[in-house]
Amino acid sequence: MKKLCFLTLFCSILFLFACGDDDTVVQLDPIVFYDSGEYLLQATCVGDDIEFFLDVIIDTTDDSRGTFPDSDIYRVYVDYNNNKIIDANVDMLFSPLSDGRICRALLLTDNSTTACTFSDDITGETLFSTTENAGVAHTNHRFRVPKNVLSSDSEIGVVVELYNPEFGWTTLPIGGDVLGRSIRVSW
Repeated sequence: MKKLCFLTLFCSILFLFACGDDDTVVQLDPIVFYDSGEYLLQATCVGDDIEFFLDVIIDTTDDSRGTFPDSDIYRVYVDYNNNKIIDANVDMLFSPLSDGRICRALLLTDNSTTACTFSDDITGETLFSTTENAGVAHTNHRFRVPKNVLSSDSEIGVVVELYNPEFGWTTLPIGGDVLGRSIRVSW
C-alpha cells in the first residue's frame, strides 16, 4: 500500500512538471533555463504552445515603447533540430517589431535571415513592471510560440540576445554564439 501511495504521489508530481503533447492545462510552474540574478529566462508549457518569459531584472529604465535603437527588444535564436550549427532555412529567429507583431525569420547564416513572416498564433509583449522575480519595475518580455513551430522534436537550443539603449546587446548564455553554444530547452 505504501508503494502505491508513493507511486501515485510521484506520478502526480511528474504530471505537474511534464510538458508533453497530451497536456491540456497550463503548466503552472515555469522551467527556468537561465538565471544569472540580472537576467532570468523561463519557459512555460501552455497547451500546444511554449511561452517564453525574458525577465531583464537589471534594466530599471522604461524603454519599453518606441522604435529601435531607442527601445528594449530581444532576439531569440532557435536551433530547430538541436544540432548546434546553423541550418539555412531550418533554424529560426524571433524578434518583436515596434507595432507589437513578432517576426519569425529563418536563419541563412549567422548574420543573415529570410524576410519576416507573421502568424496570429505567435504573440508577445514587452512590459515595464514588477514581477515575482523583482519588486522594482524593470523590463520583461513575454512571447508565445506553438511547439510544432519550434521543433518537430521536444528539445531545442536557444540563444537570447537582449537589447537596451543604455547597455547595448547582451547575449545569453554569456559567451554564447548564434547556435554553437546555446541553452537547451526541453518539453
